[in-house]
Amino acid sequence: MILVEDLARKFGDIWALDGVSFVIGSGRVASVLGPNGAGKTTLVRILITELLPTRGKAEVMGLDVVKDAEKLRGRIAAVPQEGQPIGFLTPYEFIYAYLLLRGLSRREARRRALRAIDELELGEVKGREIQTLSGGTKRRVLLAAVLAADADVVFLDEPTTGLDVVSRRIVWNAIGAMRNKGATVLLTTHYVEEAQALSDVVVVLNKGRVVDTGPPEA
Repeated sequence: MILVEDLARKFGDIWALDGVSFVIGSGRVASVLGPNGAGKTTLVRILITELLPTRGKAEVMGLDVVKDAEKLRGRIAAVPQEGQPIGFLTPYEFIYAYLLLRGLSRREARRRALRAIDELELGEVKGREIQTLSGGTKRRVLLAAVLAADADVVFLDEPTTGLDVVSRRIVWNAIGAMRNKGATVLLTTHYVEEAQALSDVVVVLNKGRVVDTGPPEA
């Protein structure tokens, strides 16, 4: 479960977030929908403990994002908007190393890495250095690592921005796989059709404020 109450973040004289409140139930997929500059990335950075709020409260699985930040980091996984996998590794090596860092055994990390490569349709490039791959394929490598982690809560910041139709479909399928495993997923997007297709709940954000919350068909 994700609980956000009166969350705010100020940069200089600018309120990137101001009084944001919503609740996302466990095992649900939620989209934060809004234009560029709405505050979506700032919200995600606070929820994944990268950024302190100026005011308000946020909890993920009952853990406070400020007071319980260290404990929370081990239970969530995230693909940030500007995230880049390590360029000199192959997709398999990157995913395998990521899983080892999360505490999995070598055998289990190997098994999950191979499964994720298959699910994200990375088989043809699994032995190539990541730095030789397209931007969209690099995003799929990051998503494969997060999928393989089987985290309780997953945060995806603009996961399909700049992707072609084929890569976008693959990412949508991966988000569906996370839902089927029981994960809570919060993604940000500025695509209305993406929010409608993937989400149980849509939070509409504009100029740092929530303007609507509800099911996608509402």
